[in-house]
Amino acid sequence: MIIAIYCLAGLLVAGVIALILVTFFGNARQRLFIKMVDSTIFVVIGILAIILNPNKLEYSIPILIGAAFSFLGDFFLGINYKKEKTAKNHTFIYGGVSFFFAQVAYASAFISNIGYHMYLVAIPFVLCLVILLLSRLSMFNLKNQSPALVFLVAGYAFFVAFTFTASLNYVITLSFANRLSLISLGGLFFIVSDYLLLHKYFFHRQFKLVNVIYMSTYYLAQLIYVTSILGVM
Repeated sequence: MIIAIYCLAGLLVAGVIALILVTFFGNARQRLFIKMVDSTIFVVIGILAIILNPNKLEYSIPILIGAAFSFLGDFFLGINYKKEKTAKNHTFIYGGVSFFFAQVAYASAFISNIGYHMYLVAIPFVLCLVILLLSRLSMFNLKNQSPALVFLVAGYAFFVAFTFTASLNYVITLSFANRLSLISLGGLFFIVSDYLLLHKYFFHRQFKLVNVIYMSTYYLAQLIYVTSILGVM
């Protein structure tokens, strides 16, 4: 079964490359299909990982729940991309809420497994404040959005950063030689991906390279999270 996980991981890498190509050269329908195939793969990897290592379910189950909510978020944002590529759609809100619950699930898994150093909570507060300040600049579409949406985005940015700090505890508590410290790298990839996604939806000037980076870092983060199930004891 471990061979199946390796094969699926390779298929996910190929799928991300295909997703990037379709984003630039295909249409929205093709992009949504490939995106959901890629998202299905990381959920299946999580299920197989739990079957192979059922010893730490208080960690594994929240990780799988987070992957499932991420799947839903990918679907809703994929529908949003297909419609208008705007933050005004209900599907954008549904996607954001789905990813919020995914972040809560991931953070709970990390904290239950490794604990949390409370001084790290300053990082999400600072990043949330930065988002609120940036929202007042004319270069961001957030300036013209409703206050509710601004605070929703800032709140999500807080929880993404909180999950990142929760993952940092693996580097602080364990040595870099421990393979579980890779979870911190996954947290870093996730925060890069989601903050670039904010750029995609709310920044007036768009850069194609942003699409490549946010998709690559997002799926790398998901792959690190679901395969971490194999290493917890």
